[in-house]
Amino acid sequence: MTETTSVWYGRCPCGGAYRDRSIDVPIRSTTFPLVITDVGQGSCLLCDSRVYKASTLLMVEASTTEESLKLRR
Repeated sequence: MTETTSVWYGRCPCGGAYRDRSIDVPIRSTTFPLVITDVGQGSCLLCDSRVYKASTLLMVEASTTEESLKLRR
């Protein structure tokens, strides 16, 4: 896990800096379980608030569409 400063995620409303970390995101599907690994997340060093880059959210959303899930079968 690489730590970065607020350059990547901005500043938290509490005034703290975000550190970069990678997480696994479990997706609940009616067809089968899915886990997206190594998803970037910013976590505030002061209040533990969590944020994601817009590009990360778009990637997760695209990975969980019904059409995408059908292709993985």
